[in-house]
Amino acid sequence: MASDDKANVSGKVMGAAKKAASWLSGETGILATLKQEHGEVSALMGKVVATEGKDNASRERQQVFQQVRRELLAHARGEEREFYPRLLQFPETEPLARQSMNEHQDIEALLEQLARMDDTDAGWMNTFRALRDNVQHHVKEEENDLFPRVADVLDKDRLREMNDGYEQVHRAELSALS
Repeated sequence: MASDDKANVSGKVMGAAKKAASWLSGETGILATLKQEHGEVSALMGKVVATEGKDNASRERQQVFQQVRRELLAHARGEEREFYPRLLQFPETEPLARQSMNEHQDIEALLEQLARMDDTDAGWMNTFRALRDNVQHHVKEEENDLFPRVADVLDKDRLREMNDGYEQVHRAELSALS
């Protein structure tokens, strides 16, 4: 199995585990989907870090990084079009939604910086680790602080409806970024 296939399978497994855990805790719709994607991206980012110190790992690193980049950008654009705008309507979720949108800008800036760098440069992995740390911080805040508030202000039907819109945007963005 090729390394990009392994990364893909590993990410899907981790994402499915996160989605199952969110379903068991009663989360549904867009919250379950976002958690699944958080798990998938986390696994992929781990694959990039695992290439450090490997001989001739540049090709593998670039393949997995490009997948991370596509997934993060499609995820962010889906949230920005279908998730955060609705959360701005509620005082319980508005400040955290704004904060999350600002964090997306920081993450996108790091993605662009990495895309311009040579991945064999020693600074590339340090910048990637900064990206990973930013993403982990963002995910932790969303899942621990924002999602519980969202579950309080939106019913399950609305969360499922938002998920449908989100998945359409996400698929279109992935296609455009490929």
